[in-house]
Amino acid sequence: MKKWAIAILFAILSTATAFAGDPPGLPSTGGSGDPAANNLAAIQKFASDKQDDREFATRESDKGKCRIDQDRQIVTLTFNADGKMHCTLPALAEGYRAEIMVLTMSPYDQGTHYRVVVTTGDVLDKTLVHGSADDVKALLGYLAAVHGAPPDETPKWWTSPILLGPYAFADVTFTIKLDEAGISTDNKLTIAPLYAFNLSALAIVGPGTTTYSVAGGKIASDSNRGELDYYFGVHFYPLSWVKNGTPKRYFDTNYQSAFDRFSIVAGLNLAHPTQGGYLGGALELGWGLSITGGWQPRKVDALAGGATVGTATDATDAPTYSRWDFANWGVGLSLDATVFKPIFSIFGS
Repeated sequence: MKKWAIAILFAILSTATAFAGDPPGLPSTGGSGDPAANNLAAIQKFASDKQDDREFATRESDKGKCRIDQDRQIVTLTFNADGKMHCTLPALAEGYRAEIMVLTMSPYDQGTHYRVVVTTGDVLDKTLVHGSADDVKALLGYLAAVHGAPPDETPKWWTSPILLGPYAFADVTFTIKLDEAGISTDNKLTIAPLYAFNLSALAIVGPGTTTYSVAGGKIASDSNRGELDYYFGVHFYPLSWVKNGTPKRYFDTNYQSAFDRFSIVAGLNLAHPTQGGYLGGALELGWGLSITGGWQPRKVDALAGGATVGTATDATDAPTYSRWDFANWGVGLSLDATVFKPIFSIFGS
């Protein structure tokens, strides 16, 4: 055989051997000669070019927020082809499963090219009450004081074959891996816990009360138009998200629906616990501030012994006793102590 024929045959065999280990559609030609490095560069360029692709909007909520399905208790997390999280989510909900979707290109959108590795933090505290009594007491104190691309670059979704979670840990890290392109990207999310109750400070305005005194030898009265009282409040959310048949709520504005904003609230006058209570409904306006209205039973002063205003008396104090006024209503504001305590502490310092 002639020398030129042998040389051609050798070149053909060498080329076939070089391509034997290449993934489909990704020949190891050009670049650095390292398939993973070349593929990584192509993926990173694709991710950069598609960062603002309209295709993301088909899997996300408004303004790029992660989509939340309350009925199925699933949160859809979208990622760029390089494994970086695209949609915004301050915290992943406790008890919710995560659907992972990566906007990538062929052939990575098929099969198990991508892998998801999950790492969890500490186990969540299982308390049902959001906030603490100390938070409420401190806030009430402040209130009182102040009053190289593959052939096809069309964006395509890779979806994890299973739903991940639910998680009951302080945080969870999703690591998106694409080994053949040398990609391994960590995405850490805080877990937003569920609570059945919330503690708050209530500032309630009700009808004015009447006080009695002696002036010029006669019983006199002094009435005010309205009276402001502060209460230690406990909220319950009967229409909020349900987990295992028990109404519980996320204390994150990005998780709230109209039902999450309504609560039944009971309050106790912290300064005079035996002299006033409150029971009503509340509607959260946002960021821990709610408007409330309801029943406000409280003790009021009344004249004793048949005395009336204007009656002459030699006593220095009017003859009074305390009685419960059950036909009393009030309106006001409810402040989430975990939100407003740090704010008021700044002004109080």
